[in-house]
Formats: sequence, C-alpha cells, structure tokens
Amino acid sequence: MKKTLILAAVAGMACTASAQIGKGSLMAGLDFGISSNNNQYSTTNGGTTTDGQKGSGTSFNLTPNLQYFLADNLSVGLGFGINNGKNDYDYPESGGVKQKYMYKSNGTQFNLFARKYINCGTNFYTFLQLGYSMGSSKSTNEQSTYLIVTGK
Repeated sequence: MKKTLILAAVAGMACTASAQIGKGSLMAGLDFGISSNNNQYSTTNGGTTTDGQKGSGTSFNLTPNLQYFLADNLSVGLGFGINNGKNDYDYPESGGVKQKYMYKSNGTQFNLFARKYINCGTNFYTFLQLGYSMGSSKSTNEQSTYLIVTGK
C-alpha cells in the first residue's frame, strides 16, 4: 500500500499544467480497439474431469473523432465509428451429437464526449473523459448440429 501511495504522489508531481492545448483549437483523433479471447470450460466430479464448452472470439472498433477546445485543456467532441465481432463456441459430444454455435455482429456508433487534458511531461498528455455513446448493431447466430456415427 505504501508503494502505491508513493507512486501516485510521484506521478501527481510529474503532472503539470504548463503546456496547454489552447482555447479555440481543433483536434482530430482516432480511437481503435481490438480484443480476442480463448476459453475452455471443464467440470470435475468425483475425480473425473469432463471437457465442456470451448470458445474463442475477436472484436474490433474504429472511431474517428473531432474535438473543439472550449478552454485551455478542456474539449468537447464527437465521433462516429464502426465495430465488428465474431465468437465461436464448440460443445462436446453428447449422445452422439456435437453442436457448434457462431455469433457475428457488426454495427455503428455515435459518441459525444467532454475531455479534460492533464499534461504529465513533455509532449505527454492524459485525459479524463465523460461521454455518451449510442449505436446500432446487426447480429447473426448460426447453429450446427452434427450426428456422429461410429461403426466397424
């Protein structure tokens, strides 16, 4: 806990308001995000482990934005972006049947925000943001069921 407080105090002393993004300035930016996941579930009962659902997915978003500075280091802005995602789930065989699900989504979003920039060193800013986002998306679900036939 002491180390955390000391680190926070040093970071606070490093941040100053000497260099400013001036009132009346315009700034264009781009928010980009990408994520992926991979997971597997299993259960253990009485020392026996049974494999469960396996899943994986990826998603990304891309949002260009434009800001106007109402005062030094204080801006309002808007952005319009796109997002896309895909998740796959495999279920283990049960009674000779195997199931697979695929979920896809894509959409658009509109963002309004206000940001307060904090200068934390030469040419390095961070910001606090208050925002509102709304959007729409379209998604599809696909299910595949396979009958597993074994024979001699």
